[in-house]
Amino acid sequence: VPQPPPQPAVLPGKSTTEPVIVIPAGHTMQGIPLATLLEEYSAMVGRTLIPALNLPKVTFDFITKNDLTHKEAKAFYETLLSSRGIAVLPMGEKFVLVIPAAEVAKTPPPFTDASAKNLPEADSYVMVKVKLQHVMPSSLVGVLANFAKSPNSIMGVDHARILYLRDYSANVKRMLEIIEDLDVVKETHEAVIPTGGASAIAIADSLSPLTGIIRTGRLPSGLIYEGSVPGNTTSKLT
Repeated sequence: VPQPPPQPAVLPGKSTTEPVIVIPAGHTMQGIPLATLLEEYSAMVGRTLIPALNLPKVTFDFITKNDLTHKEAKAFYETLLSSRGIAVLPMGEKFVLVIPAAEVAKTPPPFTDASAKNLPEADSYVMVKVKLQHVMPSSLVGVLANFAKSPNSIMGVDHARILYLRDYSANVKRMLEIIEDLDVVKETHEAVIPTGGASAIAIADSLSPLTGIIRTGRLPSGLIYEGSVPGNTTSKLT
């Protein structure tokens, strides 16, 4: 008969700053039904579960090779459930909704304020709101879609510069890391060119190496020229 994992406890004389192990290495489950795993999960998170009626009939087999803290154990159980097509979504402070993973898009989870650094590497379903500073959300949607697992999990609102990310924690974590790389001030280059009394043609010739644009125009004779005109090109005007 599987035994529930030990609950967090602070031993006498033990520092409260040390992580508390809730699942020790060697914790074994063999062929346990979904209901048993959900009972363990419910006891660990301290919430009442509300399971959907259409959950798949699955079993679980595993043995832990490492001690797990409460945060690690929670992520472990949620990833186990996700691997069987089951998602858990918190509802307020006392309940957890348990539904088929295919239905998570219809049941958005509450927003989390966790940063990329604090999000777990797990299949825990989360929703994050990101306020961009330098780029438009629409310019990032295509890039971030490459890191999404759930369909339609990225929504951008340009006029508010806000991105809404709704996906599994590990995927959202990658997206937030990409956003940190791309939401930056665009690098610009400036050059000061003294013009004095130079003609428009000479100024255009000086700007051409900076802009990469080949100028065209009309000579006094009426002929059309393209590129540089001999005798009128200079790299620096004085």
